[in-house]
Amino acid sequence: MSLVNNKNLVRHLRQSYLIYLGLLPSLATLAALWQYGYKFPFLLFIGGIVAVSVYLVATYSYTHLPTRLLPMLFFMLDGPFFAFLSMRSEVHPLGFAIETYLIDGTDIWLSILILALVSPLPTSGQRIGSVFFMAVAVAMTTSLFWPYIMAELWGQPRAIWLLLGLGTAVISQFITFKRENTARTDDSSGYLIGLLILWLGAMFAGLLLHHYAPPL
Repeated sequence: MSLVNNKNLVRHLRQSYLIYLGLLPSLATLAALWQYGYKFPFLLFIGGIVAVSVYLVATYSYTHLPTRLLPMLFFMLDGPFFAFLSMRSEVHPLGFAIETYLIDGTDIWLSILILALVSPLPTSGQRIGSVFFMAVAVAMTTSLFWPYIMAELWGQPRAIWLLLGLGTAVISQFITFKRENTARTDDSSGYLIGLLILWLGAMFAGLLLHHYAPPL
């Protein structure tokens, strides 16, 4: 069997990609809070639960992953590739995680927000609710990473790579979500609750490290 047609390899890549997506919010949040802190931790707690919960459900239950090797590799490397292209040697030591999450996280919420606006299926109440919660998710993410954006990306030509990565990711996710059927129907509550608890731990750890440990 050729490498391109190796189903076991593709299955392992799909599983690894879901784990990577699930861990990304925790690592990026820990990195940002450790370095910059956050003035309104309660708002971060509330907004973060909304954002991360939607993100985890979307990535696990509604993200249709390719079944062939080359499309799967593109799906996996899309966000990290553009984040890697944007990096330079003197950035935040965990900047790669932050910038990748800015792509792979924000595209989830923007795609759902756009779909809620253009799809004829939701009722007016569902549409308003979806747009509101996705706007909260985007606003929370922006406020959390805003110090990093201003310090490392604002006015820098390399930010173009992140914008290109975000644009391609939004298009890809929008097409995926428009299928309107779940990719996985098994019970994922343990997986999702575990990753949400991990994110909460990363949030509290980042806040404590910002006050009691040297900056990164």
